[in-house]
Amino acid sequence: KSSLLEALLGFRFNVREVEMGTRRPLILQMVHDLSALEPRCRFQDEDSEEYGSPIVSATAVADVIRSRTEALLKKTKTTVPPKPIVMRAECLNMLIVQF
Repeated sequence: KSSLLEALLGFRFNVREVEMGTRRPLILQMVHDLSALEPRCRFQDEDSEEYGSPIVSATAVADVIRSRTEALLKKTKTTVPPKPIVMRAECLNMLIVQF
């Protein structure tokens, strides 16, 4: 599943471990933005509906996913918390054609 999301965005961002990936559900919202020559990702705040500042670097995106996952794992003491990470990617148009 992660590979498909990364292929749609055009860069690798997801955390991969031997046994499991992110360990939290990831909701990816792709939003049309003609000025976004490269995808700009924003993460929804953990405790509100607001989105943070844009992140362009794939490494920085992966770091946010990793740190949010680790923080929630420590807080809830579970291995796979159900609370999703919500990421909005502002990007150019996308066309998917299935033959």
